[in-house]
Amino acid sequence: MVARRWATCCLFAFLLTPLALASATRIFETPATYGAGYLQVPAALATGDFNGDHKLDLVVVNEVGSSVSILLGDGKGRFRHGHDYAVGAYPVAVLVADFNHDGKPDLAVASSSAYDNVLTILLGEGDGKFREVGTYYPEGGCSLIAAGDANGDGNIDLFSAGENSISLLLGNGDGTFRSPVQVVLLGERATALVTGVFDGDHTLDFAATVGDNVYVFLGRGNGTFGPPTLYGIGNPTLSITAADFNRDGVLDLAVSSQNGVTILIGQGNGRFGNIHTYSSITGEDPVMIVAADVDNDGYSDLITVNKGSNDVTVLPGDGKGNLGTPRNWLAGPTPVAVAVGDFHSNRKLDLVTANSATNTISVLTGEGNGRFLTNRNVPVGDGASGVVAGDLNGDGMQDMVVATELGSVQVLLASGHGNFKPPVTYPVASNVAQVVLADMNGDGYLDIVAACYFSADISVLLNNGDGTFQPASSYYAGQGEGLTSLVIGDFNNDGKLDVVDAQEDYASLLLGNGDGTLQAPQKLDTGGGQGFFLEVIAGDFNKDGNLDLAFGGGNDAVFVLLGNGDGTFQAPLTTQVYGYIATADVNHDGILDLVSVADQPAVLDILLGNGDGTFQQPISYQLSSFGESVVIADFNSDGNLDLAVLYGDYDLAVWFGNGDGTYRSVQVITVGVPLSMTSADFKGNGKPDLALANGTFPGSVTLLFNMFGEATRWSGW
Repeated sequence: MVARRWATCCLFAFLLTPLALASATRIFETPATYGAGYLQVPAALATGDFNGDHKLDLVVVNEVGSSVSILLGDGKGRFRHGHDYAVGAYPVAVLVADFNHDGKPDLAVASSSAYDNVLTILLGEGDGKFREVGTYYPEGGCSLIAAGDANGDGNIDLFSAGENSISLLLGNGDGTFRSPVQVVLLGERATALVTGVFDGDHTLDFAATVGDNVYVFLGRGNGTFGPPTLYGIGNPTLSITAADFNRDGVLDLAVSSQNGVTILIGQGNGRFGNIHTYSSITGEDPVMIVAADVDNDGYSDLITVNKGSNDVTVLPGDGKGNLGTPRNWLAGPTPVAVAVGDFHSNRKLDLVTANSATNTISVLTGEGNGRFLTNRNVPVGDGASGVVAGDLNGDGMQDMVVATELGSVQVLLASGHGNFKPPVTYPVASNVAQVVLADMNGDGYLDIVAACYFSADISVLLNNGDGTFQPASSYYAGQGEGLTSLVIGDFNNDGKLDVVDAQEDYASLLLGNGDGTLQAPQKLDTGGGQGFFLEVIAGDFNKDGNLDLAFGGGNDAVFVLLGNGDGTFQAPLTTQVYGYIATADVNHDGILDLVSVADQPAVLDILLGNGDGTFQQPISYQLSSFGESVVIADFNSDGNLDLAVLYGDYDLAVWFGNGDGTYRSVQVITVGVPLSMTSADFKGNGKPDLALANGTFPGSVTLLFNMFGEATRWSGW
């Protein structure tokens, strides 16, 4: 079975582990979060100035708590908990509008459950408080709501969608509504509603997504509607929004589905044409889509919140109805809704997501150019299992190579400022456990070397010098399936790079010929019968000028093989720790040390080297969960090596080094579903960032940008 986490070295030193708890120090960009302790499975949110201070506030729907929470904004991107209000059981949607013409925002909350299908109206007092004035029970239930003046009397009316119908509640203008009247009977439940004037007659129309279709209903101006016009999307629809995407003065539609985003261009007569689907353009499971000009170019952009990949996708519009290159930005765990607004009062639009898995909201601070002060999710092939970084085309920027579980590697060339061009896929022998970059043929360009798990092959892809690669040449490593890790170095001192691989109870050396080809494998003596090797690393542990090896994994020790300099090694030495390992000089004594993380017990061990290939007793730190990957780098620029540790529960912890081999934890970040990580300066600002390979379908790489020393940009409270 493939190990759950794979090392991803690039002739970098790295390491692993989880952690105890952290202080308020932030190293990597993450959205500011609020709501812990009072939000209960947030299902929806909306914005408005609820207390009249000219600063945007939030209302968040608590599905499990059967309530809504008011979060008052301070105009600097920060929020404080206001009041909670009980509504119907299991609320799922909220809408903000002025129902009684007093200039103060009111709320309509839809609750949908087997016990309660109710629409609750809360009128705003203008001071951040609300009072309930009525409850309504639309026929067929109440899971979606939309608003607009359907009968032309100047009052806001409400649309409600339930099990298989859509009802209309005409507003009286005083905050009360007439009894719900069913206006549409559908064959199945609608997934989303949007209102607008689609035919230019100044009467309200609406559209609903149902199954694989969009239904458009044109209003007659009296609260009734004509028969629907259907537009096939071809995939199960999730959400819908309306905006003028081609700047012709006519509303268009955008629909998110399991396959991507579909644009329907309005013709001005209530009909839509030029239907175009952008497949696989968002993150996984885009459950909500909204339109806004987040890059300040005057054109409507699209934003999807992606429940399955824990991020939002920003799709820039070009003013002609087309969408540009998507960018994904990390949100909180399991985001289910997104709201857009200027929460910092700086004329730059920000995003807020409701995160159902952690009972929080996340604030993504906008820079005004379509980018946000949070981390990036870069789409790649399914089942990303490893990632490594290096300059592949000589432009001075850090590119990425991503390993996949589908028997390929993907090359993503950097385009600057942490952005990447679309991935290019290269097949290899089988699913990839680890990928490494090294100049295997001495031409000055980094080549790709992949450890292929099932076939036990080492695939070598030679660089053409421009970031493209020749087809893979594969070399059998011996023993059978289960190749988990490899390390590259000149182990016989002939000036040519060699490869050492680790398998289950087996390791071999493949000497390099200097032209990118490898010789037949030579079995290495690792002690035998020692369990499953997860990782192999190299370094000069005894300072004799020859490369040595260390093997870690699911056994009772780390095995160190001291190199003789001719491609042979001495009998293995053992340490008193096991697990994933990495090496670096963490205490500034000029001697390589070891870092190890294990799961039983969950502990981080620091083993200071003695300079003769042996190590001192470990300095141990108890972890809250088992470690899966680790990177060593100086994240805070103090000259001491720090640790970034990936936990088995998908948290990432940052430990600051004290320079003497001891560490302190400073930040914990909840990330996606990463299997490995690597470090490089992706933004070109001299600070080491992180890239995490997420083993999801579709796959992605999460970029964590180092923001240490830029604390003034944080929107934390």
